[in-house]
Amino acid sequence: SEYFIVEGTQYLALCEGYKAPSRQRKPRKRWLKIALLATAIAALTALAVWGVTRLLSNKDDDTSRQSDEPSTEILSDSIPAADDAAAAVTPNVNPKPEEVTTTTVQEEPKAVEKKETPKVEETPKLQDKPKVQEKPKTEEIIPKVVEKPKQEKIKNKIQVEEAQKYAKDLLYGDKEGDNADIYSEAWNDDRVNPYQNANIPSTKVIDVSRYAMPVKHKVVNSHYGYRKQFGRMHRGVDLKASVGDTVYAAFSGKVRLAKFERNGYGFFVVVRHDNGLETVYGHLSKFLVKPNQFVKAGTPIALSGNTGRSTGPHLHFETRFMGIDINPEKIFDFVNGSIVRDSFTFNKNENNSGSTGRKSASRRRR
Repeated sequence: SEYFIVEGTQYLALCEGYKAPSRQRKPRKRWLKIALLATAIAALTALAVWGVTRLLSNKDDDTSRQSDEPSTEILSDSIPAADDAAAAVTPNVNPKPEEVTTTTVQEEPKAVEKKETPKVEETPKLQDKPKVQEKPKTEEIIPKVVEKPKQEKIKNKIQVEEAQKYAKDLLYGDKEGDNADIYSEAWNDDRVNPYQNANIPSTKVIDVSRYAMPVKHKVVNSHYGYRKQFGRMHRGVDLKASVGDTVYAAFSGKVRLAKFERNGYGFFVVVRHDNGLETVYGHLSKFLVKPNQFVKAGTPIALSGNTGRSTGPHLHFETRFMGIDINPEKIFDFVNGSIVRDSFTFNKNENNSGSTGRKSASRRRR
């Protein structure tokens, strides 16, 4: 490699205008490094000197304190030794220091006893004052403060209980004792219409203000009235419902029937209500109540389905008074989820189907 480098340089020297490169070494600044080291060494030495002086000063302070303490001890120890020497040499001098010591020892506890005695005297004075003040105050205040809230609480409880009873009567109707006749007449009959031989009044005003919609849907699939295609009377309303939807009691009352009919209602429930009506719920899939069970308006009684003579899932809903079927749309406004009026007047000689069934039939024909 050195051979080729030498020949290359000789060849380049023959060329015109070629000048061999000269390597110029930059002077190294060693004096900077030396200065930095010197400053560092000086700083370390200064710190070392400061630390040594600090330690020495602390040691001097400790020695000075120790020198002061034993001096007092030596003096205290030397005093009894001097006394013993004096006692051996001069016996007449002994009573003087003894009297001094006795007087000093006796004066200190006397001063302490004088200071403690007034403290003991002050304590009973403080105890006597609250005893005299507490007795009349407690006896007078206790009956006044305690009696008033008790009377107010009892009054409030009575008012609340009365309000709750009144609200229950408004929402859920009368109790079993008030409507014993309603739940005794033709009760044990398994038929939907048990009043075939009963005396039915010509007119009756029925309170329907405390109600609940039987299903949440607001669509009527089939209305009340005569069906020409089937050749029979449709004595209720078919409401939109899917299998498993909750069915609610329309009014407060007592469950009369919960049974199965293969060629008709399928699984169905009949509830007799406090206002004299009976409602029928057909084509169910599951019962949630049992016969002779009291229910309130809006309580779940069954689940909708497609049992019995049915072409699809829905709820067949009927309203009856003493076995006579009434058009449910004369009592309930299913589209708006409310009732038509707070009371319904039953007329035995009138057509209870009303005009809603006819209008719905004409609309469907169009």
